[in-house]
Amino acid sequence: MQERKTVFASRVYEEDDRRKWSSVLQSDLMSSEDSGEEDELYVKPLNWRSKRIENFFMDLDSEYEGKKSSQAKRQTKTRILAETPSKRPAPSELPSWAFSQEQN
Repeated sequence: MQERKTVFASRVYEEDDRRKWSSVLQSDLMSSEDSGEEDELYVKPLNWRSKRIENFFMDLDSEYEGKKSSQAKRQTKTRILAETPSKRPAPSELPSWAFSQEQN
């Protein structure tokens, strides 16, 4: 999550957009992870999280990955999308746009 916050802080946003996106940069909205092999992490998707947030996080992650040094990239665990989604319930204190339409 800290990596996403770092990239977010480096970007320029209109004040309303900055408030909107910062409201969803919280641990409750981060996917669950399970360790796999030595260099793997299985990411369990949160089915209740909206596509807008999924895309926002993917964009932040992509920018962060692009800025890593070669050594840091070699030391990073491979993230693999798990077949089984997370069973963690959605937090109650989120804006309505943060929830997937299929889950509402």
